[in-house]
Amino acid sequence: MKKSIDVSFIILFFGFLLIFNTKKEVSGQSISGNEYFRLLYDGRDDFDNLIEVQFIDPQTKSVYKTVNMASLNPFNHLKFELRDRTSYATFKNYNQYKIQNVRLKDLEIPEGKLVFNKYFDENAWINEVTLLSYHSWELIDSTLVLNFEAWIGNDDAIAASSIFYIYDQFGNLLDEINSMSYNCNEFTITSDRKFFFCTFGGNDSEIGYFDSLGYLIYSVVQKKIIYEEKFDSGYEDIGVRHHGNIVEIGLVYPDSEDKIYYNLNKGLKYKISLPDKVVFSIRKTTDYGIIAINNNVNDTLFFESDFRKEEIK
Repeated sequence: MKKSIDVSFIILFFGFLLIFNTKKEVSGQSISGNEYFRLLYDGRDDFDNLIEVQFIDPQTKSVYKTVNMASLNPFNHLKFELRDRTSYATFKNYNQYKIQNVRLKDLEIPEGKLVFNKYFDENAWINEVTLLSYHSWELIDSTLVLNFEAWIGNDDAIAASSIFYIYDQFGNLLDEINSMSYNCNEFTITSDRKFFFCTFGGNDSEIGYFDSLGYLIYSVVQKKIIYEEKFDSGYEDIGVRHHGNIVEIGLVYPDSEDKIYYNLNKGLKYKISLPDKVVFSIRKTTDYGIIAINNNVNDTLFFESDFRKEEIK
């Protein structure tokens, strides 16, 4: 999943709109969300068009808190020289900066941690390089994760930085994760808000090579990374998704997939290798296993008996 790009703030009056897992179009604008969150877009309900998040009371429909994406984005208020936004037209709604005459390893930003493309020498000097900002998010039941990214480069990425904000349904900021040592790609969080997962690395033609493919697990309770794993070769891609408090890691081969399922509340992880035929037939993941369709019949693979089980230490 590619990270999204940001948009400008447009003031709208839409207090009369109520959404419960719905999407609506209003005068060129659109909204989506659930009973706890209202997401306002400038145009289609897409990552690059999100301009505002409202935290709403499901009973009274009143707004607890409003977050404006452009204002919250820490990479939208930097002291570098501003450049013409038409240079990267798809990023036109956030500030774009020109970085000139600086050695790569001396490059600093006020928030977040810069991660460098492995193909670039950190002692090299860079000039006429652009810094862009974009965002993405994950909405899971009564939890919202906002992700802001800084991208530095021209045709190729030179450096990147990720910052995550985790909110509950009342608009309380539960955690700010701003010191990742990896270029985070996909991310998710368990429904109980205890564990945050993020994939990283790989040699993406659009992003560049930052590290080996891998993933990390961050404890929202302990405020630290509690586990990470890298894969040096073989896999083409990596993905992550949540199923309640079960989190799935997918490691992709050309015609098959290795899957890892975490149940961290039990301190267990389960592994299995599946051909694409089975992967594409999976219809549901439960607390006890995965359900696939085999000859039009539900076929369950149980974590405890059909997977390789490991205790997490």
